[in-house]
Amino acid sequence: MIRQFLVIAAASVVTSAYAAMPVFVANCPTDINVDAGRNGVAYINGQKARVKKCDDNAYDFKAGYITISVTNNPGRAPDVFYTGKGRANGVCTVTGFEDGTGATAAGGR
Repeated sequence: MIRQFLVIAAASVVTSAYAAMPVFVANCPTDINVDAGRNGVAYINGQKARVKKCDDNAYDFKAGYITISVTNNPGRAPDVFYTGKGRANGVCTVTGFEDGTGATAAGGR
């Protein structure tokens, strides 16, 4: 029984580490800047955002009237979109990110 619990606990830790929030910096139209750090905290235009995990590869960050939607792409830059005031929306440009190994890379795909 204890052995089964330890195996399940170990699998949960591995899954959690693999599905971590992506670490990146992005610029969006209408002067929106996004900074998602290793500690699981995201900032939109310097304001701390609420982070909502939608599933293992998707997150929403919200600060004020701005929502940033992020889809993690292991080994590549995440896909980042914004929705702002008056239903303004678009694609953000990732200017830097860390892949799953912790290595940094310039933005783009």
